Amino acid sequence: MIRKTMILLTIALITVLSCAPASDEETVLDGEPVFVENFKYGHYPTSSYTSTYDTYIASAAPANNYGAISSFYITNAIGYTRGLVRFIITGYFPANINVKKATLTLYTDGIGSPIKVSFHELTRSWIETQATWNEAETGTPWATIDGGGDFGPSVASYTVYEFSAYGFVSFNLPGSLVKKWITNPNENYGILIKVSSESGDPKLISFSSSEDTVSYRPMLTVYYTY
Repeated sequence: MIRKTMILLTIALITVLSCAPASDEETVLDGEPVFVENFKYGHYPTSSYTSTYDTYIASAAPANNYGAISSFYITNAIGYTRGLVRFIITGYFPANINVKKATLTLYTDGIGSPIKVSFHELTRSWIETQATWNEAETGTPWATIDGGGDFGPSVASYTVYEFSAYGFVSFNLPGSLVKKWITNPNENYGILIKVSSESGDPKLISFSSSEDTVSYRPMLTVYYTY
């Protein structure tokens, strides 16, 4: 009887541990206790995390790749330039996660004037060191006519003002999108960032990439319950 009880207790303990959250960090969001997990190349959740990918693609240089550059640019001043960002975040959360909020924090290292940027879910895979305006990876063109990335409608848009220059800016992303990145990793292609109205007045902003100093790299923060 004692042995049977110990076996049941062991099974129960294993079950509890398998459902434990990835982080012990907690906070309160809209009056509700939530867990928090951060993702940043080489820093969060641990210094060994390197599953952040970012680059930009430019219509003015459609065959060039910028995956090794320490900044990525969003502009409609000289053709169109769009940013691509992806975080792989599976394996850090319990299966029954409920994403309450998600923010993407970027360091703005250059802005000419107030600029409205929009965020779009990418709909196909791409490789950071190979993606160009014409191709998602070497030998594989984007399906979109004339290139520029394969992406869906805007999922969020924000105006960045001049006072934000040379500082951190946080953008809210839909919790449903980030949850899909967690629970359906095969559908996680990241996001595309562009000037909201590319046919409007010329605008430009640059953000630090994951190749920049650790402090300035893109960071994804997920607030969740389970």
